[in-house]
Amino acid sequence: MMFRAVVAAVSLAATAPCLAQERVPHINDEGQRSYRNYLNQGLHRVFAISENGGYGAGWGSSAVENAMKTAMENCQKRDAKGPCKPYSLNGYVVWGKDPTSLPRYAEAPKLGRFIPSDYVPVKGPQKSKGLVVWSHGYRRGVDATQGMPHPYVSRFLAAGWDVYRFNREWAQTESDINDMLVAVDAAKAAGYSKVILVGQSHGAWSSLAALGKGVKADAVIATVPAKHGDPPSREARQDFRQLMRDVRARNATDVPVVITLFEGDAFDPGGRFADVKDILGGSSVPLYFIEHPAELPGHGAGANEKFNARFGPCILRFVTSTPPAPGDCK
Repeated sequence: MMFRAVVAAVSLAATAPCLAQERVPHINDEGQRSYRNYLNQGLHRVFAISENGGYGAGWGSSAVENAMKTAMENCQKRDAKGPCKPYSLNGYVVWGKDPTSLPRYAEAPKLGRFIPSDYVPVKGPQKSKGLVVWSHGYRRGVDATQGMPHPYVSRFLAAGWDVYRFNREWAQTESDINDMLVAVDAAKAAGYSKVILVGQSHGAWSSLAALGKGVKADAVIATVPAKHGDPPSREARQDFRQLMRDVRARNATDVPVVITLFEGDAFDPGGRFADVKDILGGSSVPLYFIEHPAELPGHGAGANEKFNARFGPCILRFVTSTPPAPGDCK
């Protein structure tokens, strides 16, 4: 099954199919609970149902086709006679429609270098709660622009936020930061009342650096910020400390900051756990520091479904509540 890679027009008026928010037909209450859980899982994701009450989901795949295959197989396990058909794809309801007709990008404008996420609907600045922008990291030999946001970002989509991406094929730190500043201004000018920058690795570093340079974002979520390679260069620790000082100097008391660091991170120059607390601890920066959570090791642990299940609710709560409230996630 192939999906069209087309760029839609600028108008939001004809956005279709509809958003995945209503009660799902044909399935029981247990299936409804499964669907609500599905809405908080990582992209790409597909929920399939049958008219006989079958249902199943697939999520967290880099390819829509793989998520579709898993969802259909799980649905068939509950209804062997079927047929099972896709009900929801990412944030779209596709029941009774051809899911392969979805455009890659929603009918929404680019905002500077920010673009809609692949196969994800956009409500627009008047109907959404705000805009979340995912900035990916880099892996040698891998096109990171094809990777999905970390699963916890889906919680914002389910809560009524639009989700865009900041794609960069190559790491260019200063250019990335400047382009972020411009694009956030464009999002605000378009009418988004709130903009949250979310990133991993190099994307996390650039998001924090943009905050230090005065970006008009309303929160920053940074998972394992890094830009010095593996193994990190000698300057890595010094530069990280300066990054924390820049965030503190910004003194944005109304901009919540989430920083997550994991044990066993090959990009860690050492000392970052202490640096976050030494420099930002006790400051006026609203900080939620997720510090080496158990059983979640390595640079890529933020993409783990366990991280979403354990910390996703608190991340969402912290950056969207007033005053910020992280809750009791552990």
